Amino acid sequence: MSLESYKKFLEDQQRTKKLNDRNANLPKREYSENIEVEQVITKTPHKNRTGVLVFILILLAVFVVAAVKNPSEAEGKKMVKDYIVEKVNYVLKSEMNNEENDGFNQFGAFLGMTFAPQIVDLVSDIKVKDYILFSTFDCTTELEVTDKTIVSGVIVFGKIIPMKTAERIAGS
Repeated sequence: MSLESYKKFLEDQQRTKKLNDRNANLPKREYSENIEVEQVITKTPHKNRTGVLVFILILLAVFVVAAVKNPSEAEGKKMVKDYIVEKVNYVLKSEMNNEENDGFNQFGAFLGMTFAPQIVDLVSDIKVKDYILFSTFDCTTELEVTDKTIVSGVIVFGKIIPMKTAERIAGS
């Protein structure tokens, strides 16, 4: 309890005591009117209770929105694939626009941009775990014997949040 709230509490107690002492000597009718004044003074609404209620309602609304916006497993896979294709196309576009590259490299980057969705389908394995409020995903590719993670992360409110990405994709 802070010092200010303690002082206010003491003042309210003193005021209540004065009203009770004064009410004891008054006739019956005035006594009932003064009790109403006392009840108004002592029964003020608590801001803490309403604040907690508002916080709980906001938290509940956030959970409902997260549950509604959470994509299904198939939608999550499509979102992750589109995210990877977008990042790959960004890198290939910068290679295509690089004037230091010769015509063959620029043409190869153009072909890569053209076939990026099909290439991502062939070389990547996208796994999505669908929960109520969010989804997790992991996109890997098989290199020789081991799997290498291309990108992994979380889908919250319909947005992809990558947690771990490959160096080439992360640089874009």
